[in-house]
Amino acid sequence: MEYTGFELALSDYEKGFLTAHFEAHLRFEDYRSNNNAWWESLTDENEWVGVQIGERMFDICIWMQDNDEGPNYPDDLVAVVHECTKTSDGCWQTDTSTSFFLKEAE
Repeated sequence: MEYTGFELALSDYEKGFLTAHFEAHLRFEDYRSNNNAWWESLTDENEWVGVQIGERMFDICIWMQDNDEGPNYPDDLVAVVHECTKTSDGCWQTDTSTSFFLKEAE
């Protein structure tokens, strides 16, 4: 995934809402997983979570950052928000030209 370095313009409310949604998503996945290792699939692929706030639609992309010692949850977890735009047929499409990091790898 390519990041342009352009930060997605978000209001304080949107930042707070997206952060809370992301944190709730992690707690749900931890709860749902029998061995608390739901994140192991993130070493091979990204997880996308759609969130609508008012008229705006966002995708949160979650993945594990690669490192030499193997994944260390939650330190290596990364979450980036992108805004979605509506296509002519009414579907949402992720626009990765701007982004906002909810969490960076430590």
